[in-house]
Amino acid sequence: MTKYFASAAEFKAELRLYRLGLPMLPRLLRYQAPAWIVMERVSGMPYMDVTGTFDAAILAETLAAFHFATYNEGNCLCHIDNQPRNILSHLDRFYFLDFSDSRREYPEYDVCHLLLFWAADFPPEVFNEKLQAFLPAYNARLAFRPVLWQECLSRSIESFDQRRELYHKTSGRNPLKAVEQNRKKLFNSV
Repeated sequence: MTKYFASAAEFKAELRLYRLGLPMLPRLLRYQAPAWIVMERVSGMPYMDVTGTFDAAILAETLAAFHFATYNEGNCLCHIDNQPRNILSHLDRFYFLDFSDSRREYPEYDVCHLLLFWAADFPPEVFNEKLQAFLPAYNARLAFRPVLWQECLSRSIESFDQRRELYHKTSGRNPLKAVEQNRKKLFNSV
């Protein structure tokens, strides 16, 4: 799979991650700076489109391992653009794609952003079930810091809503009341 870049900054952001050779990323095959990167093609589909359901605990373990690989002094390389189409599911494994927005950040910020997609799309009972599986599995590898969780969740909501408005995206499959209920649950979850 070849990805072309409009800017050198996006190219560098992606290349630094693919060079790590992490198991949850497609394998880097070759590149030409700053124009393109060729990666191994990953079979799979966006994890929220998988027939049936996805295992939230396995996704949490995968994301925690990704964050832990670059964790230093309280922050790590974060995906930032972890929308459902950038996380593929294949044979009970998850693969992360598209790191042009990646940067060093608190891991809580990246997790909050991921969970905001769930808050927008899952009915409250499914959201609660997924959250109850995800949080302890992630926390087993990399512990959440409650004060940072609250700060990061507030920032992530603001960023998430701004991006939705900028790109004319709806708030998700849920009615606004369910989204608000799910977001409130996030504030009280860590």
